[in-house]
Amino acid sequence: MWRRIASPHNPRVKAVQKLLERSGRSQAHATVAQGVTEIARAGDGQFQGDQLFFCPEWCSRELAEECARRLRVPPSGVFEVTPEVYERLAFGDRRDGILAVIQTRQLPLAELEPRGDQLFLVVEGIEKPGNLGAIFRSADAAGADGIIIASGRCDPWGPNVIRASLGTIFTVPFYLVDTAEAVQWVRRAAIRVVAAEPEATALFWDVDLSPPVAIVLGAEHEGLTEVWRTVATTSARIPMLGRADSLNVSVAAALFLYEAVRQKLASGKCR
Repeated sequence: MWRRIASPHNPRVKAVQKLLERSGRSQAHATVAQGVTEIARAGDGQFQGDQLFFCPEWCSRELAEECARRLRVPPSGVFEVTPEVYERLAFGDRRDGILAVIQTRQLPLAELEPRGDQLFLVVEGIEKPGNLGAIFRSADAAGADGIIIASGRCDPWGPNVIRASLGTIFTVPFYLVDTAEAVQWVRRAAIRVVAAEPEATALFWDVDLSPPVAIVLGAEHEGLTEVWRTVATTSARIPMLGRADSLNVSVAAALFLYEAVRQKLASGKCR
């Protein structure tokens, strides 16, 4: 079942290396996930694996076979590689010993129909992969129904986003659009829109975050564009008692999301 690759110059190795660049991912409609947790969550999200590479020095064959099964990787797409080859495939300094090429997909926001019990997050202008990945982790943990990435500046399918999200990018639906389309959708959906604004009068725990609601946050340096002030039902701020005037956007997202969860628990609609 497992074919062996011992040369770092193998064409398959070079093809995977191209996926570490945004242009390569866009052209191939595929990305690279590294690590058992990330790969398992891709399987949980019903993503399709094209190829799986494992290094027996760092990962057991049994674990690799389970990952291949969960990702539904075809028999022709599973490879055993040497440590030298694996280091050419991998990114960063982790030695998980297992890496998969996974098909990406683009969900159309226009087809998303909100229900009365849904919690959405809208993030505008996010440019740092670590922040976007952390936002996915919080959204997954809080049971958010989706993330609308408006005018995002980093590729959500980048390996660093996948790593920072611990694979939750595969379990939380997301919609990659420009700000105009995001605004059009929230208006059409007719749901409560709460904008996170450092200058807001209300504190975030005093604002109604019960579903259906979309919580909107902007990037740290620029904040939200002016259009959201015309769309938001209300705005809210996180109290800042020290010298800093704002939090990292991923931390702010987590606070807003968990206040929404707290309110839902208090209402008896969430367990």
